[in-house]
Parts: sequence; C-alpha cells; structure tokens
Amino acid sequence: VIFVLFHSRIFQKMVGKHAKRIGGYEEAKTNILKFFDKKGYIMMAIMMGGGIGLRMSGLVPDWFIAFFYTGLGIALTVAGLTFLLRYFMNVEPGCPLLPHTYAKRG
Repeated sequence: VIFVLFHSRIFQKMVGKHAKRIGGYEEAKTNILKFFDKKGYIMMAIMMGGGIGLRMSGLVPDWFIAFFYTGLGIALTVAGLTFLLRYFMNVEPGCPLLPHTYAKRG
C-alpha cells in the first residue's frame, strides 16, 4: 500500500519531471548536485527531518516505522530503476514494473 501510494502519486511524476529537466542540460557532463532542483532538495530535507522526528518521538510503534520504511524504500528503488532504464533505453518515463507504459522517443 505504501509502495503504491508513494510510487504512483509522487515518485513516478518526480522521475518524469527531473528526467526532462536533466535531459535539457546542454553540457555533456554536469554536476551531480544538479540532479534535483532547489524545491527537490527542500522536499527531501522535510521528508528526512519528518521521518527522523517521528521515529525519535516515539509517537508510532516500531512495526509501523518498519512497514512504512519498507514501502518507501521499495518505491525509491523503483524510481531509481526508472531513471536508469530511461537513461540506458532512451525511453520516456514509465514504471519498470509495467514495461508497456514506456514509449520510445522518436
């Protein structure tokens, strides 16, 4: 459930947005820190800070943290695979678990 929510609602859209932005760079090589834009880094800091704060607060049981992080980790892994597949296969962003969602660029 966590995987499906994060992957379909957040990460799949984010991969497409960032892949298009990165593909628009004119330089052959670019700094790795340009992978995300400013908004992306702010979002990452908020999510990491919120996760660390929630875990340290003790407001939720350990089993929930484990369940949530497992789903989130799988969604992040699939997003990373999507970036790699897009790069190596020269395709529009889609879901690596559903290959029919890819469309070759002309």
